[in-house]
Amino acid sequence: MLDIKLFRSEPDFVKEKVVKRGMEESVVDDVLELDDKTSSTYCTS
Repeated sequence: MLDIKLFRSEPDFVKEKVVKRGMEESVVDDVLELDDKTSSTYCTS
């Protein structure tokens, strides 16, 4: 399991590692997009 802080601070590094494990790098973008939506929801509540 990866810490969301790593996704935020080093997205290119995470993409590289995800691809090495046979996944699409777009997964990282999806995670960051969901994180952004979640963060903005908490900030406006």
